Formats: sequence, C-alpha cells, structure tokens
Amino acid sequence: MSSNNEERAILDAAREICAQLKISRRFDLQRVVWTSKGLSDECEFTPGVRRTGLVLPVQLRGTITVEEWRPIIVASLMRFKDGQRFLQLFIRSFAPLISIAGIGFLAYLILGASLVLLALPVAIFASFLMLRSYSRWMKQEALKLDGKTWRIVGRDPFLHVLSKIDAMELKDIEMLKQRRGFTARVLLGGKPSITERIRFIEAHSE
Repeated sequence: MSSNNEERAILDAAREICAQLKISRRFDLQRVVWTSKGLSDECEFTPGVRRTGLVLPVQLRGTITVEEWRPIIVASLMRFKDGQRFLQLFIRSFAPLISIAGIGFLAYLILGASLVLLALPVAIFASFLMLRSYSRWMKQEALKLDGKTWRIVGRDPFLHVLSKIDAMELKDIEMLKQRRGFTARVLLGGKPSITERIRFIEAHSE
C-alpha cells in the first residue's frame, strides 16, 4: 500500500471510530501527521476546538496495518470520551501549585514576610508527595482506559498490536519499560509501560 493510500485508510478508520464513540463533533480528522516525538504505542491529535490532525509515531509508519492501528487510535480517543476524567485531571494537575500557594500564604500570616522562605522546604516536600500520588493515579487511569479499549476492539487484536510494537524494541518503548533517565522516571511517570499495559489486559480479560 502506498503512503497516501495508507494515510487515507487510517483516516477512514479513525473517522469511523470517532462516530462509533460518538465524539465526531470534537474531531474532523483530515490529515495524518507523522512525528518522532511522543511514545510509539500511542497517537495524539492536533490541538483545536475541533481537532483535524491525527498525529502518529513515525517509527510505526509502514510497519503495522490499518486494522492494527485501530486499537491504538481507540485507546487514545477514549481519553476524550470521559468528561469526568478531564475534570479530575484538571483538579489534580493544579493541586501541587495550590498547595505551594496555600502553604506560602499561611507561612506569611503566621511567620511574617521575613521568615516566609522557611516554609519553602515544607511546600516542596508536600508538592513532591502530591506529584507521586498524581503519577500513580494517571497510570491507573491510563490502564482503566486500556480496559475500556479492549472491550471495544477485542482482547486479542489489542494484545497483538501491543506485543508487535514491544517486539520492535524501539528506543522510547524500552526507555519507559526500564524507567531509565529523568524523562521516563519523572516526566512520563504517569504513563504505563507497554509491558504494564500487556499484563493489565491479560490479567483483566480472562
């Protein structure tokens, strides 16, 4: 299949999925954008009130079929279907900032302006604990979405494509699996590795 035909087929599948999930009003996918950024076991969408671009990992270009793209696209679109999850995500994202501001304000009232910096270590430690909790929550939420995804696309097709990507031993996938470096440990702390995703589906779909 030529590159243009491949992209048209992927877009057709993505539009069909949007209709199936009843989120077509928020998506009008017209083009595929290939990128080396992000993780190779997921896709993204261009920003906007109505998103028009499907952003796919270039590492997978020409290596998986249109049918194999379906579970990856469904898994990413599921994030937009649950409005309550968006609200929880918003609240939890700002919790560390609110805690720092709150501790700083209390310290200002109790200790005065000259000693307010003494409360900074407490604020940083509290924020660290909140970030750890937030990362764990994010990971669990991502795995729950995988659970919803396999119920839509089927257990075996989802496991098949994840296992196929895992077998490619792509750099970003391996980095996340082994939690190597600051990016994998901290910035991507809320994302489950592909191994964790596979184990979750296997454990919860028997």
